[in-house]
Order: sequence, then structure tokens, then C-alpha cells
Amino acid sequence: NAKLVGTLQVKEVVHNGRVSLQLQSHVQTRFIIDFTIKTVEEAHYENNVLVASVARRTLNGNAKMDQTLLLQANGYQVNNEGKKEAVAIYPIRQTILSLYLYEPLHYTQVFSNAHQRMLTVQAVAPHHYKVRFPDGAYNEFFYRNGVCQKILIHNSLYKAVLQLKN
Repeated sequence: NAKLVGTLQVKEVVHNGRVSLQLQSHVQTRFIIDFTIKTVEEAHYENNVLVASVARRTLNGNAKMDQTLLLQANGYQVNNEGKKEAVAIYPIRQTILSLYLYEPLHYTQVFSNAHQRMLTVQAVAPHHYKVRFPDGAYNEFFYRNGVCQKILIHNSLYKAVLQLKN
């Protein structure tokens, strides 16, 4: 049942040697009741190392996630809705946002802001990769000429397809 329920925009901005990846999504659907989900994620890199990231999600206008990750002198610190914790990973070179744009030809792990950990990028077939999340959900990424064309989202409650718009 192919029904358009939302939009997702991902872009890369390069300025003065810094790279920023930005994602915005807006989904409206009905599952017994109406749902409106808005997501904003950002990843900012300097010298190919993540220096800051943001993950925000609202459900029907109520905050469900509000996290920032900042590179400090002694490693990364996450601020999750006011609660600050150290993240014992350094350096972070790729986040899951990277997969929304480019084929992971030279790396096998990405950092998930939502889960605050590295996730394995599994090659399934040529130009087809899978990332499994701690809750058992997973996404499949498909590429042509190094560019992401389609993402299949597998969740316990739903399945969705994100398709590159030409």
C-alpha cells in the first residue's frame, strides 16, 4: 500500500573546510489516532571528525528527543534533555546521517545519535547495506553511483520506504 505520508530532506553543506549534514522530516499518518512526527538531525565535522551533532524529534508537538553531542577537550559529551554524560568513543568519523547521502565504501560503523553508540554497517549485496538498531529494528540502504536511492525502514510497528525524488 504505497501512500505518501511525509517528506524527508537531507543536505550537505561545505564551508571553509567544515562539513555539515542536515536532515529534516515531517510525517503525518494515522494509526488509530493521528500522528505528526517532526525530526531534525545535524552532524558537523571539522577535519573529518565529528565536532557536534543534534537530534530532535517531536510527536504531535511534544518533545520526544532533544539531544546534542559536543566534542570537548577530553572526548564527547552528550546533553540529553539537560542530563550530561560522557560518550567513550573518539573519534567519530561517520554518523548514520552519512548513509542518507553516500555509499559506505570505506567504513563499517556509524554513530547513532539516537542510541549514543556505534552501529555496524553490514554489506548485504553490492550497493545494499543494513544497519540494525539495539531495539531490533533495522534500515536497509540502496545506492546507485555512490548515492543513496532508497531506504527501507523495518520497525516492529511499521515498515516504510524512503525513495529519492528525482
